[in-house]
Amino acid sequence: MRREIKSEAKDEVLYSKLLTFPEPLDLNKLNKAWDVNIDWTRNSPNRWSGHMVEKELTLYGKITTVTTVDTRIVSDRVIDQQSVMTISFPPRLARKFGTTDPCVINAEITHRLR
Repeated sequence: MRREIKSEAKDEVLYSKLLTFPEPLDLNKLNKAWDVNIDWTRNSPNRWSGHMVEKELTLYGKITTVTTVDTRIVSDRVIDQQSVMTISFPPRLARKFGTTDPCVINAEITHRLR
């Protein structure tokens, strides 16, 4: 599973899209661009936090993914994000993976204006 996650991460670099943010900055614009439903909160002029819950029904039961994103506006050309995804598997599927613990994925994301 770790190999698959790492190989897919390399493909995400190609996922880049040109975005134009409204004034004042509103990260909810990312929801439409990435087809996600993150609940964004502005904590300060240069910091945002986001939270999203996704549920997927499988033959083994429900997989729940909770994603948190901390975003820092570094400059008018750079946005840094720290993301944590916690994926909880239904018991039968977790046993197939040999665990009862959720899978936790940490990611660092940098958006740069070229």
